[in-house]
Amino acid sequence: MISSLWHNGANHPEFGVVEVNNKQQIARFLRAARPSRFPTYTAAYMAVHRVVLRINQYMQDDDFLIMDPFRDRRGENRPRPKADNMVIRKFIDDNMSKTTLSQLTRTMRSRGFNIDRTTVKRISRELGWRPVAPWYTDVLTPAQKYKRLLFCRQLLRLSEEEFLRTIMGWVFSDEKWWDITGPSPVKYRKAKTKKLAMMQNQVCHA
Repeated sequence: MISSLWHNGANHPEFGVVEVNNKQQIARFLRAARPSRFPTYTAAYMAVHRVVLRINQYMQDDDFLIMDPFRDRRGENRPRPKADNMVIRKFIDDNMSKTTLSQLTRTMRSRGFNIDRTTVKRISRELGWRPVAPWYTDVLTPAQKYKRLLFCRQLLRLSEEEFLRTIMGWVFSDEKWWDITGPSPVKYRKAKTKKLAMMQNQVCHA
């Protein structure tokens, strides 16, 4: 906000006019617009002064000219030696489907890679790997498929009132699989979406 006021100024019907490159007017504008954030004029002026110093610093740096002086805080220009290391990325891409995230991190550290679990997780995400638990689904027989088809056709022949009455008479329950021996064996699958990753980890049973 301060950077925008410094470069562009403002003409607000309630808080007044702010000329371009005028610290005093910006401080008064902030004091009126955000009294809880800037309880005094001095506090507002010092905030403006700090931002202007940063703006002047970046304007003098020919290698780092940006519109917003705080843009570097979001990390776009932060060096990423590990994330951009092709050896690390290839190792993760080749082994992600064979192990867990923690095991892969320990394996990489034992082989001399100075890397933590968070970095491995971020790189695997960039490569398209997604953690998914087994997706248990039923396998329908031809007879069961035909029975479901007849059931749907029967519902379609009902009137709207009868259809709603029939549905209201059903009892819905949430089915869930529980693993009594430990947590579900999560696998990493390479896919563009979570749904596609689940389909790769589908477990069919009769």
